[in-house]
Amino acid sequence: ALNLTGLDAAAVGRGAMLGRSGEWAPSRRTLVTLRTVRRLATPIKDRGAYHLHVGSGSWPARLRLLDGSELIGAGHAVITTADPIPLAIGDRFILREVGRRAVVAGGRILEPEPPARVRSVDIAALEGLLDAAPDAQASGILASRGGAAITALSAHTRGGIAPHAIVGGRWALDPDEATRLTTRAVSTVERYQTANPLRAGMPKASLASQLDIDLEVLDALLGQTDLLTESGTEVATSGFEVELDPAQRAAWDAARARLQESLTVPTLGELGLSTELVYALIRAGSLVRISGDLVVLPEQAEEVVAGLAELPAGFTVAAFRDHFGLTRKYAVPLLEWLDSEGHTVRRGDGRTPTAK
Repeated sequence: ALNLTGLDAAAVGRGAMLGRSGEWAPSRRTLVTLRTVRRLATPIKDRGAYHLHVGSGSWPARLRLLDGSELIGAGHAVITTADPIPLAIGDRFILREVGRRAVVAGGRILEPEPPARVRSVDIAALEGLLDAAPDAQASGILASRGGAAITALSAHTRGGIAPHAIVGGRWALDPDEATRLTTRAVSTVERYQTANPLRAGMPKASLASQLDIDLEVLDALLGQTDLLTESGTEVATSGFEVELDPAQRAAWDAARARLQESLTVPTLGELGLSTELVYALIRAGSLVRISGDLVVLPEQAEEVVAGLAELPAGFTVAAFRDHFGLTRKYAVPLLEWLDSEGHTVRRGDGRTPTAK
C-alpha cells in the first residue's frame, strides 16, 4: 500500500501507474502482435467494440487489423484508445470483445507509438525486440523510427539507451537516419547557393525548418560531417566561395575606382551596386559599412583610424572635419563609426582616441 498525500482517491482510476515525472510516454495508438483464443467460433473484425486490458487497467479500444479485415489465429493490428496509455515494448495485453462479453485475443506491444503509415514499419524486426535487453530495444526502435525524443525512447524500452545514436538536445537520431538527413541537408544548401550565389550560406534556422528538425539536431549533424561548414548563423557546403559574375565584377571595379578618389565617397545609391552585392562585399571585407548609406574601402577606414593619433584628446567634430578635409555629412557618421568600433571615446562634445 502507498500513502499518496495531496491526491484524492477518486482521482486515481483503475490501471493508474505510479512513476517519476517524465518516466512515462503515454500514447493513444499502439502496434501489436496478437493471437485469438482457442475455440473462437467466429473471427474478430475491425468493426467490433473492444476493451484493451493491460495490467489492472481497462480501456475502450478500436481495432484495425493489418492482415485483412478479420482474424483467427496470429496477426498484427493497431489498437487505438480514447485515453493515452503508458506502454512499453513487450507489454502483454488481452482484448475483450464487448458484444461477446468474452476475451477474444491476447498479445504483446510491438511499437508503443507507431507512425501514421504503419505499413512502412518492419514488423519482423520489431518482433525480434520483444524479449531483448532495454538498450537493444532502444537501438532497434530508434532504427525503426529514425529519430525519437530521448525521454520517449527510454519510456518505451523501460530505461533503454541507444548507445550509437546521434544526440542533439532532447532528440536522438539513428545513424542511418542521420546520414539520410545529412544528404538532404547538403542538397538543400546546394540549391540555396545556386539561387543565392552572393550569400555566404543558408541560414541555419531555414535549413532546420526545411529538414523539419530542431536546431540542436542540426548542430549535431553538422558536427558529424565534413560536407558542410558553419559560419555564425549560416551553413555552406565545404569549399564554397562567393564568386562575382562578369557584370558584378565590372560594377565592383567601377565602384571601387570611385571610392578610391577621396574620403568624400559617393553614397550607396550613387555607387549603383545591388544590395546583395554590397552585403557580399562587406562580408568579404572588401567594403566597410560606416552608416546606412555610406561605405568605404578597408584602407580608407585604416587611414582614418591611423590619423586619430594626430588629433588631441577631446577633439571636436569641427577639428576632425578640418583635419581630414571632410564636410559634416561625412565627419559625423565616421565619428559615430569610430565610437562604435571602440577607436574613440566620446565625452560631451569631445572625443579622445583610444589605445586600440
